[in-house]
Amino acid sequence: MLNDIIQLYKNSKKPTDINWFTEWICRPPAAVIVYILKNTPITPNQVTLISAIVCLVASLVFVTIPTYQGLVIGALIYQFSFILDCVDGQLARIRQIASPLGHLFDFTMDEIKALMIFGAIAIRLWIASSNNIHLLIGLIGLFIIAAGIALTSFTRRSEYLEDLSKNNDISDNNMDQSSSILLCLEKFFKFVIHYPQYFWVLALLDLIEIYLYSYAAVSTLYLGYISLSVIKHLCIQKP
Repeated sequence: MLNDIIQLYKNSKKPTDINWFTEWICRPPAAVIVYILKNTPITPNQVTLISAIVCLVASLVFVTIPTYQGLVIGALIYQFSFILDCVDGQLARIRQIASPLGHLFDFTMDEIKALMIFGAIAIRLWIASSNNIHLLIGLIGLFIIAAGIALTSFTRRSEYLEDLSKNNDISDNNMDQSSSILLCLEKFFKFVIHYPQYFWVLALLDLIEIYLYSYAAVSTLYLGYISLSVIKHLCIQKP
């Protein structure tokens, strides 16, 4: 059985994963769940939906139990949600039924979960401290995250990608000069955005406000970046 799970893990993981935390911490237990589910009628999309429901439970725990114990319990529940988020893709790959629509559904649920967790932590900190700044950051942050999600979805549409490929005049030299800086920034942004890899550490240290501030800051930078990209491509006339 163990050898079967190990082989299933190898066969179902991505060639290049998001980060080491996902590859070595989340996907191994996810492989155990995939092993259990592989011969059942449960579909990857159903697992995606269950993951979102589990995340909602974690959000409710954060809000309704504003104690250290509630923070840790909520973080554990949320971590399980992220493991399930690995299960759906691995299950789809094992069954060889991965599809663009399933990927889109997974992306949509991931963004909804991001909104849930961010909003729940903002409310939790506001309840615990009665500091309105946490609520203000939460409200503004939710708008910024939602706007970033909307623009990301827009730039992933086939119409935008086709137009971008037709009118892309960025030279290779310019790309080479800025690639190293952009790569470093991208790694940092991904580290913050894919927060399960540090979320539980901040929960154990009772420093979850760092998550709120860092996620809001990176989301603001990302919104500015993607907004400028869209404006440059669609609204600035080329000579």
